[in-house]
Amino acid sequence: MPVEFVPALPATANQGTQRNGRAARMTDEAQTLKTRPQTWAIIARRDTKEKASALASNIRRGKSASFNDGRYETATSEQDGMHVIYARYVGPAEAPASF
Repeated sequence: MPVEFVPALPATANQGTQRNGRAARMTDEAQTLKTRPQTWAIIARRDTKEKASALASNIRRGKSASFNDGRYETATSEQDGMHVIYARYVGPAEAPASF
């Protein structure tokens, strides 16, 4: 699905921030988000809330090679019977703490 940048999240969006970690292979989407850091975009639509939430969570946690080279925030919202996944690139991955 082509990435569709949006000016802001809908008021009903459920948002989360990436933790450390690998989502479905969405290399093009991840690279496109990096061209406009801090800008929300619709990156996918799913038919159930569970599928949308799972994809959003996997992106935040870096559960795929496409999203494990930086920090991403995600949100989900229902629109016209579909569950929309929003994401934005927020910056490089934080370096692990050294002792």
